[in-house]
Amino acid sequence: MVIADGVLTPTQSVLGTVQGAQVMNPSLSKGAIVGIADAILVLLFLGWPFGISKIIVLFAPIVIVWLGFNAVFDIDNLVKYGATTFKAFNPGYAFEFLIHYGEHG
Repeated sequence: MVIADGVLTPTQSVLGTVQGAQVMNPSLSKGAIVGIADAILVLLFLGWPFGISKIIVLFAPIVIVWLGFNAVFDIDNLVKYGATTFKAFNPGYAFEFLIHYGEHG
């Protein structure tokens, strides 16, 4: 069971990430998404025999760039939509929505 989890978790993570590209390019087919995810995983696992220390050197810069993009887009949304975006964290709105829409909520 642990082996299955070790195989499925990275696969689902990469697949979910690549599916996010479909938001930017809706014409991207499911086959292309699966192909891109497969290519990323194959490249990742081909580098595995060289040692994790050599592969991990790439991850820190990628994560820093990722967090930087997240910060830029978050600040942009705060400027564009104002502080009302913080209302999304208030669970009261979720309860109000469920009470108002019932089963459909």
